[in-house]
Amino acid sequence: MKMSRIKYCKSIAIILLAVIALRSDAQNRIVVFDFEKPLPLGEWWVDNSGVKLSQCGAGECEQLPGSEKCFRVEWHHSSMSSPYIWLTDIKVDTFGNHATQQLWDRFKDNTWLSFQVNTASADSFYLQFVVFTKDEKNKWGSREMIGIKCSEWKKIKVKLSDLVYDKWGKGNIAKPDFKSIVPARIEIGIRAPYASDRGRNDVRIDDIALSNYEP
Repeated sequence: MKMSRIKYCKSIAIILLAVIALRSDAQNRIVVFDFEKPLPLGEWWVDNSGVKLSQCGAGECEQLPGSEKCFRVEWHHSSMSSPYIWLTDIKVDTFGNHATQQLWDRFKDNTWLSFQVNTASADSFYLQFVVFTKDEKNKWGSREMIGIKCSEWKKIKVKLSDLVYDKWGKGNIAKPDFKSIVPARIEIGIRAPYASDRGRNDVRIDDIALSNYEP
C-alpha cells in the first residue's frame, strides 16, 4: 500500500477475544477476530465507495459450524478499474499493544497466521500480507499473493517467516527478521484479481488467529 493510504486509514485497536489459550508444550493461540461482536467497519479503509464491508449473518452467508457471523467484502468491478485493486485490509494490531508485546517472545519466527475464507459464487480474489514495526517507518509487503476461489469454506495458514518480503517503508531494514523485530501490525490485504465491467467479488472471512504452531 502507498503511504498515503496508511495515513488516511485509522488504526483499529484489536480486541483479543481469547488473549492466550495455553496448550500442551507451550503452544499458544490468539484469536484476533471471530466477527461475532459489532465492529466499527465504517472506519475501516476501503479503496472506493463501491466496496461494501459488513458482518454477514446466517440469513445471508453460509457460516462455519458454530459461527453466527463472518466478515464480508463485496465489490462489483468497474470498467475503469485497474488490475489487482486493493479492496481493503484487515489490521491485526495484536503485538502493537504495549500489554501484549511481551507475548511476542512465544511466537517470533514460528508465527502462523490462519483464517477461513469463502468466495461463494463470485470471482476469485488475492491475499497479500504486510508487516509493520511500531512507528510504521519499517514496512514490508509479501512478494507472494495467494489467489483463492472456493465456494466452500477453506482454511488458509501462512507462516510469516517463510514469506519473501519487499521493502515498502522508509526504514533502513531491508527484510523483516522475526527473531529481532516486534511486528506491531500485520495486515491481510484483500485484492481483486483483474479489471472487469461485469464481475464481482464477494469475499467472506472468519476465525482469524495467530499461533506459534502450525494450526
